[in-house]
Amino acid sequence: SCASATEVGGSPFSGGSVPAPVTSYTGAMRVTFTSDGYNAFAGFEASYATAAPYTCAASSGSTLAASTGFLSDGSGAYSDSMSCYWIIAPPGAASVTLSFGAFSTEANADLVRVYSCADASCASATEVGGSPFSGGSVPAPLTSYTGAMRVTFTSDGHNAFAGFVASYATAAAYTCAASSGSTLAASTGFLSDGSGAYSDSMSCYWIIA
Repeated sequence: SCASATEVGGSPFSGGSVPAPVTSYTGAMRVTFTSDGYNAFAGFEASYATAAPYTCAASSGSTLAASTGFLSDGSGAYSDSMSCYWIIAPPGAASVTLSFGAFSTEANADLVRVYSCADASCASATEVGGSPFSGGSVPAPLTSYTGAMRVTFTSDGHNAFAGFVASYATAAAYTCAASSGSTLAASTGFLSDGSGAYSDSMSCYWIIA
């Protein structure tokens, strides 16, 4: 019904600049357009896409192979004594970036931990800077440059809060073997000598323009 709604950051939009993508982490969004009595312009077009989150109840313990997705403790307040985790390791990924859209847990008790994994098995992992996360502040985006990440959530036996929603995105690397000599036109990207140890007598380059 959208009877209760919060205007997203940056809204309202007008003029000639294309707004950056806007995301609602509640599963519902309202878009309105109004014009005054003069000076009509060409207007706008926008696309939208939806995604169901990977939740503790439905997918804990899963290795996520999709290049993008959403994680959540679940709808409503989370349960006491929860424990769940996901490994994000899409094939060919050079980086995984996790961005939180909403965050509310019991401070210093109900914890989200984020690890950078050595590989898709995540048998060897290093907790990222700032982790664990709890309380009411939304963490800044977190990136693993190994192409694999583990996210865990645990809660204690009392004081359940609303929980969290996070999106993740991955990117493949431009490697010496695959793209040396290329001019890279994408606005963002990753460079790497390649997987494993590099070879003797290598020489490669990229132009970012």
